[in-house]
Amino acid sequence: MHCIVYGVGSFFMFELSEILDRAGIGVEAYINNLPDREPPPGISPVYPATNMELEWLPLPIVLPWVTPGYRKQLVEETRSLGFTNFPRIIDPSSITARSGSYGEGLIINAGSVIGACCRVSRFVLVNRNASLGHDVVVEDFVSIGPGVNVGSKCHLKAGAFVGIGATIAPEVTIGRNAIVGAGAVVFKDVADGSTVVGNPSRVIKSDGLGFNDFSV
Repeated sequence: MHCIVYGVGSFFMFELSEILDRAGIGVEAYINNLPDREPPPGISPVYPATNMELEWLPLPIVLPWVTPGYRKQLVEETRSLGFTNFPRIIDPSSITARSGSYGEGLIINAGSVIGACCRVSRFVLVNRNASLGHDVVVEDFVSIGPGVNVGSKCHLKAGAFVGIGATIAPEVTIGRNAIVGAGAVVFKDVADGSTVVGNPSRVIKSDGLGFNDFSV
């Protein structure tokens, strides 16, 4: 299988390239949708979004962005161009429970573990070595950073961002567009649009738009 990688301005694209290589998926074309931004070095072939080939539209398309709101914007942008095939990209070194459900556009990076009966929704990013306990619900466009540990029966609402190395205790809800800072240990629910940091976590912002000030 070959795919299109759209939005190469993100340096997570290099991580994605590694996942694709391990999964035996080739890249037909890298698309630069930001004409005023140079793509990262060492990738080829790169085409501007203004120079799309019609034969690319049926191909699987993958979006290598970490910020939830950016991913949502790119989904809308690529759908408007005529793309419809957003595959699940799952690193072969990860463990995904067969009792789980997994949405379109999902990316799971190396070494991650998804426990039994999880529901991981559309366009979610689970980064390296993250762990989700059983019966976790992850809504659309959530980003889970490297080394995150999510306890059983947690609920991560749409657009939430969980930073590297954070721990979320069982049965905790992380609100829509909420941010959990790197290394935070969360024992209580986090409200929509809030940012929490520290151990135990504390709220430092309660009216945010989401990670990088971009809402889902």
